[in-house]
Amino acid sequence: MYAVDVDASLLDELDGRADRQGIDNVVPVHGDARNLTDVLPDSVSTLVVANTFHGVGDQSGLVEQAFRAIEPGGSLIIVNWHDRPRETTTVGTEPRGPPTALRTPPGETEDVVLSAAPFTLDRLVELPPYHYGLVFDR
Repeated sequence: MYAVDVDASLLDELDGRADRQGIDNVVPVHGDARNLTDVLPDSVSTLVVANTFHGVGDQSGLVEQAFRAIEPGGSLIIVNWHDRPRETTTVGTEPRGPPTALRTPPGETEDVVLSAAPFTLDRLVELPPYHYGLVFDR
């Protein structure tokens, strides 16, 4: 399993956690997900974009990269925050997640993906209390 991030410190943290938990199949890859075909050493069967799609400036470009990086028959999964005011998505008493203005409903995320690459929507998955997941097939 590859974990791609531009923040090397997050990859170091992930690597340490995986080691402490005896997980040996995580390969940290320092790079920009907007260039997936350049940073991934191989094509992948499943690509998960979790809690970041809302902040990508060129979402269509990321989707195009994802399509090229995923094997035929594979899946793109986007996990995103529901379009709710940030102050209502709390953990404990603290608001969590991106600013309200960046949150998008599932239909808008679906439209971006389907207009950027020839994926097909497989399903919408509710991920309570604050997230949804969209599963697309290549």
